[in-house]
Amino acid sequence: MRLRKYLSIPVILIVILAATSSVFADASKSDLDVKYSKGLLWKVQTPGAPASYIFGTIHLSDPRVTTLPPQVKQRFSQSRSFTMEILSNAENMQKLASATLIRDGKDLESLLGQNLFSKVVVLTEDFGIPPEILKMIKPWAVMMMLIAPKQESDEVLDSALYKAALEQKKTIYQLESADEQMAVFDNMPLDAQIALLQNTVDYYGELPKLTSQLTQSYLDGDLVAMWKLSNTPLGGDVKIDRYTDLFIQRVLTDRNVVMAERMAQRLQEGAAFIAIGALHLYGHDGVLSLLQRKGYEVSPAY
Repeated sequence: MRLRKYLSIPVILIVILAATSSVFADASKSDLDVKYSKGLLWKVQTPGAPASYIFGTIHLSDPRVTTLPPQVKQRFSQSRSFTMEILSNAENMQKLASATLIRDGKDLESLLGQNLFSKVVVLTEDFGIPPEILKMIKPWAVMMMLIAPKQESDEVLDSALYKAALEQKKTIYQLESADEQMAVFDNMPLDAQIALLQNTVDYYGELPKLTSQLTQSYLDGDLVAMWKLSNTPLGGDVKIDRYTDLFIQRVLTDRNVVMAERMAQRLQEGAAFIAIGALHLYGHDGVLSLLQRKGYEVSPAY
């Protein structure tokens, strides 16, 4: 039983669940957002260092996604270092797998109640996870598993870039540790985890269409469209609105600040290629805007 097969799916697809008009409305009023609304590859320059590039990814194995455009492939090949959110190595994968397990003496059925748990059992049958194993998995991890398309996690775009960086013998860095990434979810209140899982179960049938729309928006390099899709809760379910401000703050806004700070050393060195989820690029609180306010020159490259 490989419990970790869904664990490398980062937060970009989870954000589909969230809707927070206050965050997005504030961002849409900013000139910075217009500037950073279109494009997946961005040139970042600072005096005295070669240009670096930040590439927005989507965590899918779709060949249309994993086949890099020539402009992106060229900049990747020319870079001296590669940085991603979290390294796709065995140590991190083991930590991520371990972090999904309930360890306080409770189980998923007791947390969710028999009715919701029974529905989750039905939906997870295709993943080959029997109920006795399912009971050991935290609510947020089950949500991630259900949202992610059925795909091999080691074939998604981020993992493909990591493998290519290893083959090209680049110096490789990560912006977050496995512990930090899991803390984003573990520290969410239990009622928020359960409410978002309930929303996923209730509107599970909508996910393929939503993923298709998100993928097309990504291929178009349309960050605004990706935001709008992220701003639509499954089924238009307003009951989860009260959980989404905290969710967006933790999953995107807080992590954007950390990412911008930690990539600074790579940008000062220059010739860096940095890959982060595309939703981290857009908005007044996005990484590109944060870097511009720190004095970096940011311009679209693709």
